Amino acid sequence: MCHFSLMQALGKAAPDMCIVVISDEDGKGTMTAQVPKEFHDKIKANDWLKNTLDMVGGRGGGKADSAQGQIPDASKVGAAVEIASQFIASKL
Repeated sequence: MCHFSLMQALGKAAPDMCIVVISDEDGKGTMTAQVPKEFHDKIKANDWLKNTLDMVGGRGGGKADSAQGQIPDASKVGAAVEIASQFIASKL
């Protein structure tokens, strides 16, 4: 399942949750973040994505509710998961 389809399914199943999906696809890492509007005073998807990807050499962008990007080196996917987890924990 691609990130877009997965995020749609997760968003429908849990519309009031902040969600991030980070995976290794074809030797590159991918990250997609989704943040409901009611959390925008604490966290925005594009900030979550930027904080995480900046620390693992990745790039991406988006808006407060949804953002996506890539990690050029798939070996850094595990670090990205840890960074993203720490970032959301510090915000909520």
